[in-house]
Amino acid sequence: MKTHNELCINCLRNKLLFNVDMLKEKIIISDKENMLALNLSKTNVKKSSGRVDINDLLARVRDEKNKENKLNFIFFGIFAALILIVGTILAI
Repeated sequence: MKTHNELCINCLRNKLLFNVDMLKEKIIISDKENMLALNLSKTNVKKSSGRVDINDLLARVRDEKNKENKLNFIFFGIFAALILIVGTILAI
């Protein structure tokens, strides 16, 4: 049979463990709320006013054109290398 002191110690330990668990839960909930608030603030940074910004559209068109130019240079390089290789093989 447990003594009164042992029972008190067990009771205090259980309360402490319960409080630690509750504290962990509060921290987790707080972290989730902070992350949610952070995600919401990131999405709200770029608000749409219903207007179209011509500079954004022009920048997007320039980027697409640059990508096309790079792709065209790559295909031209492959084509030129192919002609050079075939010409070298035929010359031998």
